[in-house]
Amino acid sequence: IDEHRTRHFNLHFRNFQTEPKHDDAMIKTILWGLEEDAQVIDYVQPALTPASNSNELLVATDGPEKAYRDKAARLGEQLGRIDVRRLRDMRLDRVLVIPSPARNGGGNWVHDTVPLVSSR
Repeated sequence: IDEHRTRHFNLHFRNFQTEPKHDDAMIKTILWGLEEDAQVIDYVQPALTPASNSNELLVATDGPEKAYRDKAARLGEQLGRIDVRRLRDMRLDRVLVIPSPARNGGGNWVHDTVPLVSSR
């Protein structure tokens, strides 16, 4: 998992065709959708989501993406965002961890946290 790769977990719930004999068809449909998305996503430029929506043209059908980005921006302002450019260099020679609330109380931690870009 890094700035160019994610890990996807899928929980699929359905209230129709719930018998096990339909599982393979449902899985095939899910995989078809994921593969169709990948054909687009693999070539999207820029590869990383811009830090601001101001340089993009978002239309009404981009509502879910905008809602996600707005939520991610609020969390980034609250918690800090991972500085992926600094992280790329730092991870070459050390183990880095995602900061947890327990680190706020001090302590003798073995690993440094990933570098953050703070909006505070």
